[in-house]
Amino acid sequence: MARRAGDIFQPGHVLSHTYEIEVKLGGGGVGQVYRARNLVSDSLVAIKVLNEEFSRNADYMELIKREERIREISHDAVVHYYVVSRTEDGLIYLVVEYVEGPSLDLWMQRRGVKPEDLLLIARRIAEGLSAIHARGLVHRDLSPDNVILRNGRPDQAVIIDFGIVKDTRRGAQTVIGGDFAGKYEYAAPEQFEGNADARSDLYALGATLLAAYRGEAPRMPAAPGQIIRQKAKPIDTDGVPQPLRGLIDRLADPDPSRRPESADAVLEWLEAPQAGGGRRLGRVAVPTLLAAAAAVAAFALWDRLERWVGPTAPVASPYLLVAEGGADGGGAAHGHAPDEAAQRRLAAYLLEEARVPEDAIRIELAGGAPSETWTDEVIALLDATAPLEEWRLEVVDRTATLNGLAADPVSRDRAAEAFRAAAEAGYEPTMTLEVGPRALDPEVVRAALDQIGNCGPLQLVSPPASYPPGAEIAVAGTVAGTEDRAALEARLGEIAGDRPLRLDLKVLNQAVCRISDLLPENVRGDISFWFGDGDTGEANFSGVYEVGSNPVVDVLIPASIEDGFLYVVAVDVDGEVFHLLPRLGHPENRISEIGEVAQGVRRIRVAHPRAEREADPNKIAFEVNEDFGQTMFVALLSPRPLFEGLRPGGESVEGFALALSENQSSPETAVQSFASRLLETR
Repeated sequence: MARRAGDIFQPGHVLSHTYEIEVKLGGGGVGQVYRARNLVSDSLVAIKVLNEEFSRNADYMELIKREERIREISHDAVVHYYVVSRTEDGLIYLVVEYVEGPSLDLWMQRRGVKPEDLLLIARRIAEGLSAIHARGLVHRDLSPDNVILRNGRPDQAVIIDFGIVKDTRRGAQTVIGGDFAGKYEYAAPEQFEGNADARSDLYALGATLLAAYRGEAPRMPAAPGQIIRQKAKPIDTDGVPQPLRGLIDRLADPDPSRRPESADAVLEWLEAPQAGGGRRLGRVAVPTLLAAAAAVAAFALWDRLERWVGPTAPVASPYLLVAEGGADGGGAAHGHAPDEAAQRRLAAYLLEEARVPEDAIRIELAGGAPSETWTDEVIALLDATAPLEEWRLEVVDRTATLNGLAADPVSRDRAAEAFRAAAEAGYEPTMTLEVGPRALDPEVVRAALDQIGNCGPLQLVSPPASYPPGAEIAVAGTVAGTEDRAALEARLGEIAGDRPLRLDLKVLNQAVCRISDLLPENVRGDISFWFGDGDTGEANFSGVYEVGSNPVVDVLIPASIEDGFLYVVAVDVDGEVFHLLPRLGHPENRISEIGEVAQGVRRIRVAHPRAEREADPNKIAFEVNEDFGQTMFVALLSPRPLFEGLRPGGESVEGFALALSENQSSPETAVQSFASRLLETR
């Protein structure tokens, strides 16, 4: 798959002339994890690489060294650590065993875990912990996401991720020190006090088993103090069947002294009759003489048949195909095929239809296919990925999991419908499909805003260079009505995908918006409005007035501007334009002849207190009533008169807009500066 922004490595990159990067598996704030192939042994490994800032941090380098100590442990239930090294540009990386299979966290979310399977997992993890503790180490972060079920088998669980392992040997140093380390949901109570020993891992095992049974992590309060108080109480195992409940209660006892003293003690308990060990979990018994004789005879017969018909493919369990790709090519695939014809057919499909590079396709012959039509079924599942920009398909026995990214909701729905239909052949489907480009250019969003905006410009708020998946898209501005807001939200939804939208929009009215669209762009903003209260004389910074109040409106112009002509209008909700300056009774609108200058500002009052109106009928005063609604005040400054003579005291928006647009074509009468402000009532 093509490299994504932020990836440290890309497919095809070779480390130490040995490890070829195949695909990114995940990442976080500290580093990233990749699947790679050892070019010498042709085996798969996992590469854990620290980000640049942490590769040069002595504490994190010590942590990597501590994690590498796990390679001293040789046990099938513990991930194998191979080597720690450094790239040419100084990045620290760790090479560990690649374990094929889902995490317990993913497994429990998509299919649930049976109690008998959890007892198998408990035994396997206890065996791994026994090996870890024997080396004087404590994991401290055991949880469902740190347990991998090799090939999807509970009895092949593997403990991974020793990033905060603690060395309990005398004199040993631990990078995280005595502070808390782990996940709140699974950590033992004593870990919140900076203490951790082997019994802390046993507590985490109990919490992990409970989470896997219930299909969700234990719920924790938000406040640290509340978490500590909850941890002091026994874990809630209500409804968990025996003997699993008894095991969890013992493992997750808040008092470490009441837990099993060691992982070996847990294994002994699991062997006991009360755990069902004698029937289900005991070690394989020695076969009887009759069974042994039957086995020998069967082997001899098989040997003769093999020599007669030739060698047969080994039986694979689980039977799987794992593939990933994208519209831009790249990707990888590996899995099984029941015969050579199916092998060729799958490889050809992956190469030609899914555009997976030929050298990244590894399909092995294996018996044990879940059905005679397995190849057809898998190709049908692969067909479902066609509408997706990026995808990963995992078919494991009778489960099918599709994760992907679609360019738009229509493509996502097409892929989802096709996947569900293909899964009807007998597969348990799980699907997570995101929508939206991997990187969204803000210019694409701005183009959509320009198409829809009909009431002044719509602005992006603090846009990044590119919107990554999940990034919020914030828009501010004004619209003419709720229908326009809905149209804007729908259009942005088409291009934003699953990215959240935040629309900080003021809904005006058509009349006000008609004037807003006529206001020039990219002109000087030298003038402004001041709103006040006619009864108190105080400023009104919000522009919101209550019914019965008396708005006072001033236009403020720098005293340095002495030439030009000022026009001031008020546009109401009914589409009427009222001329406040110039007007009959006050025809003078030359800047040098109007207003009063103080402290470098010329103040021109266009709406007066009621008391001044009573004293001078030529002055305009407003009183807010229930029908006042929204009114936009607009001030225009031009070098020459905008209109011939006085406009009528009141006129329609259409008439004023026509006259204004005609005068904008001439540089001599074009508006050189303007201001607008909305007055609202409640």
